[in-house]
Amino acid sequence: MAIAIDACAAQHQGDRKEQQDRVVILPHARRRGVALAVVADGMGGHTGGALAAEQVIHTAKTNLDHFAGPDECPKRMLENSMREAHTMIKASRFMNEPKNLSYPTRFA
Repeated sequence: MAIAIDACAAQHQGDRKEQQDRVVILPHARRRGVALAVVADGMGGHTGGALAAEQVIHTAKTNLDHFAGPDECPKRMLENSMREAHTMIKASRFMNEPKNLSYPTRFA
């Protein structure tokens, strides 16, 4: 049974400098009729929000492309996507955060 999907998305930037939110419908690379809709909410205008949302989309696409369909659990693929994106976002934040200068090194 074929299912047709008509979809659209609208965004409102409000008073923020940039639109950090991302929304996409990803078709599976090899399996016809398999798709994943992803909404990645930004971080309320905080630095790195757009990059974090892009990471969520990238991770979801990568995991969907490797998803084997009936042989794999969709729930596990979604959980892994969220966990991997979270780990990558935390790692990039750690690497890009300026060093905290309020705690000087002391020598005895």
